[in-house]
Amino acid sequence: DAVMTDPLKQFERLVETARCESSPDVDVTASVMDRLSVSASDGPAQKLGNRVRRNVVRWSVVASIFAAAVWIGWFARTESNQALAAIQQARHTLAMPSDRTYTITVEGQSPRGLTHERQATLFARGTDHFVFKIAGPFGTDILAGSDGNESWLIPPVGPVLVGSDSLLIDRWLSQERVPIPLLSLDETLHRLESRYNLSVVSDEIGSTADIGHRSTMTDSIRVIGRRRPEEAMIPDTVELWSNRTSGILQRLELRWSDAEPRPGPQSITVVLKSEEQLAADFFIHTRHHPPEKPVRVIHAE
Repeated sequence: DAVMTDPLKQFERLVETARCESSPDVDVTASVMDRLSVSASDGPAQKLGNRVRRNVVRWSVVASIFAAAVWIGWFARTESNQALAAIQQARHTLAMPSDRTYTITVEGQSPRGLTHERQATLFARGTDHFVFKIAGPFGTDILAGSDGNESWLIPPVGPVLVGSDSLLIDRWLSQERVPIPLLSLDETLHRLESRYNLSVVSDEIGSTADIGHRSTMTDSIRVIGRRRPEEAMIPDTVELWSNRTSGILQRLELRWSDAEPRPGPQSITVVLKSEEQLAADFFIHTRHHPPEKPVRVIHAE
């Protein structure tokens, strides 16, 4: 009859029969599947069983693909959130009024095409007190800094320059073609969180050579930032190592990957050297030059 030739009606009939014959100890679904597992001579029932099995497999595959896509999206968002949290924690720690000393190594190329490596030391207390010590020519040093109110610069020759203009140091270093840029760690991390695609290398365990300061070299989180395609005039890659618990910045690497060599820095590496407390007046310029050295005050325009 029509019921026996219509596979859908046959399936409904099987379900109804199984429900009527079942007891609390019998699974209706299992009973239906058993009734579908008939011989080929049963015709429509066998075809219906095959159709049900195909649909089950098809929807299982779809569900698996959907679950995988959801998991990948969730993982990407989680990884990005971890990276942002690590950067923000490092910035928060940088802003605290504690003393830290970093070594800075700049590798680059001179305008004449010669490769060079330059060294500098950064002493910092929070984000507005710093002394930047650059190894100058003939064994002399260039010192630049800020006491939180005034910026100052002590060149190898000439008077000490003091002013409230925060760009005083940058202009002088550019004018004298000093091969080491004045690096603000906080501004670098701000750029990292806003202008780079971020990923995380978890459970990064460093060595003394890799990280530097032994008290903070383990239990670090490593954030890798790759410059977004629309961004320009910034390093192609920035990598941050920070302590997972305290957020202390342990190491920072900036790299340019130009296809053709160009004058300027190719990489900048910052490594934590010490967390020893510095003298209270360490960031005032008079601590770093003889009292008889002339001082020139530059007023902001």
